Amino acid sequence: MASLPQQSGATQPRTAEPDFGQRESRDCMERYMLGNLPGIEMREAQKSLLDAEERILSAEYSTKLCEISLLQLSGKITRYLE
Repeated sequence: MASLPQQSGATQPRTAEPDFGQRESRDCMERYMLGNLPGIEMREAQKSLLDAEERILSAEYSTKLCEISLLQLSGKITRYLE
C-alpha cells in the first residue's frame, strides 16, 4: 500500500502566473474602461471569476478533509501533525 506524502500545514501556492480566469477578467476590465463592454457584462465576468475561485477553494478543502480522514483511518495522523 502506498503511503501519503507528509505535508506541512501550509498550502502551496498554485502558480505565480495568473490563470486563464484572471487574464480574462483583466481583459474584460480593459474593454470596460475603454467603453467597449457594458457594465452588466463586466459584472457577469466578475461574478464568473468569483464563482470559479470559490469552486477551486471548495475542492481544495474537500481534498484536504479526505486526506485527513485517510490518515485517521490508517493510523498515521500523528505523523501528519508533527
